[in-house]
Amino acid sequence: MAIDAHEIVLAIGRDVTELVETVDELERSDRRYRSLVENIPDVVWSLDREGRAEFISAKIESVVGYSPREVLEGHNRDRWASCHPDDLAKLHTAYETMLHAGSRSGASSKSS
Repeated sequence: MAIDAHEIVLAIGRDVTELVETVDELERSDRRYRSLVENIPDVVWSLDREGRAEFISAKIESVVGYSPREVLEGHNRDRWASCHPDDLAKLHTAYETMLHAGSRSGASSKSS
């Protein structure tokens, strides 16, 4: 571009240091969380606000013999089908309480 026979270069810059640092910290946090989820001996899972399972850790396969994908598909199709009849009322109440509270948490159960 030229103005009055002088060559002009127009440059626009923006300092993205804070954005880059934030993205780096988010990636580090994600790696720590993934390491925790992949290495603890418990099953970790999450639900959306409608109660559909969004995530279940790979540990589920050693606990129930099904892959996370199989469990997720089964849960979202009929979440109560794999529950023992004696546990249904208690699980249903806990599940509804969790959903109504707006919580995004998992639950653990121990077989006796």
